Amino acid sequence: MMITFGDYTKTDFKNGLFTNYMTWLNYAGSGTHPIGWEYRRKSEWSLFQTGYFGYDLKHGTGHGMDEYYSGGNGSQSDFLAVAKSCHDYLKNNNFYYVQGNSIPYPNGTSYTDCSAYVTWVLYEYGYTELKGPQKSTTWYMDKSAMEKKGWTVKPATQAKAGDIVVNDYHMEIYAGDGKFYNAGSTTAMREEISNSGTGYLGNFTYAITVTPPK
Repeated sequence: MMITFGDYTKTDFKNGLFTNYMTWLNYAGSGTHPIGWEYRRKSEWSLFQTGYFGYDLKHGTGHGMDEYYSGGNGSQSDFLAVAKSCHDYLKNNNFYYVQGNSIPYPNGTSYTDCSAYVTWVLYEYGYTELKGPQKSTTWYMDKSAMEKKGWTVKPATQAKAGDIVVNDYHMEIYAGDGKFYNAGSTTAMREEISNSGTGYLGNFTYAITVTPPK
């Protein structure tokens, strides 16, 4: 089922039932909630109002998660929602590029790099064992180690939306249509998303498809 722009815009996120109840996401009394819960609630509310389960952060507006679920790729849609939310945090909090940090954020710092960003996204996606010093591109380039985690490793030119793309010195998250979530520079963190084109995939070695944590 493909949701259309018109269907999606029928969702009323200002409705009192949504604002008063569906946005209660306090996590363990801390006043915060795990990244991704907000988008799940928005998808549930969209389903209630329109019959479509759809709050797709790949496009921001106009598309629903059904676009991915129709192809059996719902986990990558969820992963992209987390990737966007984490990238928005970097952008909105004026992060700058410095190599080396620990995750998760916030951790009292305002800097990150490409692999710290990807590691944080994985943490927020549910791989909480990655808490602590960030994983480097070298770790992600270990094909056998990635496969032992149940992740699929393939040539980067075969990347699909929701895949991690990596080479020896850099990594990003592919959002499809030649667009990427990138924290490889301060400039990249200031952008909503990097529109580098599909040919940019040729700069990477592997594409990694991450499975949901068990």
